[in-house]
Amino acid sequence: GYLRGHVYGYEALEDPAVERLLLAAWREAEAGVAEAYGVPREWLEAHATDLRRRFANRALGDTIIRLARDPLRKLAPEDRLVGAARLAERAGLAPDALAWAIAAAYRFDSLEDLIAAQLQERVATLGLAGALEAVSHIQPGEPLGQRVLDHYARLSRGEWP
Repeated sequence: GYLRGHVYGYEALEDPAVERLLLAAWREAEAGVAEAYGVPREWLEAHATDLRRRFANRALGDTIIRLARDPLRKLAPEDRLVGAARLAERAGLAPDALAWAIAAAYRFDSLEDLIAAQLQERVATLGLAGALEAVSHIQPGEPLGQRVLDHYARLSRGEWP
């Protein structure tokens, strides 16, 4: 939602493009978690529905900045974005929606988040390919790395999935 100019989580979920990408990423993550840990898909789907309900709750006023903050942690190899993509790969999927989410996280440059500034400094210093390796342990030549690099470039041009 940040790259599309949304302030609140509920605004992002009301944007069909963001909602479509989020739901696709959740499906990829669910498949990976179900395969890796034997968690029933029904439970994972119910959990995702509950998360979506909470994010969509206008009364909470949950900001995109709060939801996206600390991208270095979220982009760590075993954390929510890259970890989910790796699990999806192990389940035989090509995690394209998660690659879009990873690319978007690498573009998160809010001045309100010091960790985002650190991430942007790494991207500026190492280039995106180097930052992918250093932060997320994603090799630029592997399929996930190629997807993230492509999606990052497309986001940089203002394109959206």
